[in-house]
Amino acid sequence: MKKVLVGSALGLALALTLSISVALADENTAKNVDNGAGSENTAIAGSLDVAVIAQSNEANIGNLVVTDANTGGNTANGNTGGNVLIDADDATANATVVNKANSNVANISCGCETDTNKAVNDHNGAGSENLAAAVSVDIAAILQSNTANVGNAVITGANTGDNKANWNTGGTTTVKTGKATANAKVKTKVNKNKATIGP
Repeated sequence: MKKVLVGSALGLALALTLSISVALADENTAKNVDNGAGSENTAIAGSLDVAVIAQSNEANIGNLVVTDANTGGNTANGNTGGNVLIDADDATANATVVNKANSNVANISCGCETDTNKAVNDHNGAGSENLAAAVSVDIAAILQSNTANVGNAVITGANTGDNKANWNTGGTTTVKTGKATANAKVKTKVNKNKATIGP
C-alpha cells in the first residue's frame, strides 16, 4: 500500500497603513502708503497656521495553524502464500505564518519657500511716523502611536510510521517508510512610523 499526503498552511495578516500630507503657505502684506504729513500710521498683517496630525493604529492578531501529514498506519496482516509489501511514501507538513501590521506615514510641508511677506512704507508725508510689519507663523506637529498584540501557535506533524505486517507466511514481508518532514515558519513585522516636516 502506498499513500502520499502533503499538508501545508499559510496564515497572513495585514493591518492598515495611514498616509497623510498637509501643505501650508502664506502671503501677508502690510502697507503704509500716501499718508499725510505728521501722521502716525501702523499696519500689521499676520497669520498663524497650525497643522496637527494624529495617527493611531491598534492590531490584535491571533493565529492558530495546524498541519498534519500521514502516510503511516498501514497494515498487512495474516497473508499466506505470497509476498507482502508496505511502501509508505514521504510525509511533509509545512506551516507558514506572516503577520504585518501598523504603518504610519505623515508629511507636513510648511510651504515656506512660497511664503510672501511684505511690509511697505511708501509716499508718506513729511514728519510722518510709519510702522509696517508682516508676520507669518507656522506650527506643525505629528503624533504617531502603534500598538500590536500578536500571538502565534503553530502545530505541525508528519508520520510515516506505525505500519504493521504480522502473521504473514509463504513469502517475504517488506515494510518501507518514506521521510517524515515537518516545517514551521513564523514572521512578524509590526509598528513602523515615518514622519517628515519640511519646506
